[in-house]
Amino acid sequence: MVLEDSIHDLANATSVWHQVEDKLEHMGYPNAFLMIAIGLTLLIFGKKLMKLTVFASGLVTVGYALFCSFVAIGDASNMSTDAIAYGAVGVGIAGGLLGGLLATKFISLGLFLVGAGGGASVGTYFQHIIFAEIFSDANSVPSYAPYLVIIGFALIGGFLLACLKDKLYCLVASILGAFCVTQGWVFLAKYPNLVDIVEGHHDDDVDVQKIWAEIGSVIALSILGTLYQWDLLGSLLCCGSGSQRRRGDVHASLIDER
Repeated sequence: MVLEDSIHDLANATSVWHQVEDKLEHMGYPNAFLMIAIGLTLLIFGKKLMKLTVFASGLVTVGYALFCSFVAIGDASNMSTDAIAYGAVGVGIAGGLLGGLLATKFISLGLFLVGAGGGASVGTYFQHIIFAEIFSDANSVPSYAPYLVIIGFALIGGFLLACLKDKLYCLVASILGAFCVTQGWVFLAKYPNLVDIVEGHHDDDVDVQKIWAEIGSVIALSILGTLYQWDLLGSLLCCGSGSQRRRGDVHASLIDER
């Protein structure tokens, strides 16, 4: 709680994101465990249970996008904090469930949402490296720049996966899964969260090191998830004695599960 309080003290008192975060604090633990469960599903099952992982990706990607959009629109419309917070939760859950269902119904859309979620996951931490580490002294960087980076990565990831399909599915699904698991333990450990990272609210070297630990978690889990889904992890652990099963086509996997 000390770290979380220190971060909040640094935040702008009028920041709608932190006000919403405080309003929804009681939902933090259920959300953290849900994120870990979704992340492990994406990391472990990936292409083995395509409909499940595509649904999970659609749920997270669409739900979170609508949640953020509602907060931004509510803030611009001068809505009360309560209305913004709980309205965003309702819209996020309803939209996320619809997005997950549509993702399983329309294969191309599902692949795009998986890629968009993975791309946004990478973009969230990549923008931190750009604006907080490389250009930390740049005063002319607009406040919306981090969001443009995240959206850009989401679009690139979505289109890449929709075009390359099975060549990237396990990798991108693992990245999104790693991101979800990391956000889960970040809340439990009281590390700087997404709001702190995007808005640049980290006050000392300890916070910076913790953010790098989060980045390391995403990278490590992404690699492990990808190797596991490609059936390479066991072979590497056994010094190459394991056998690698052939990776099937993504569309075929979806059709077989129906």
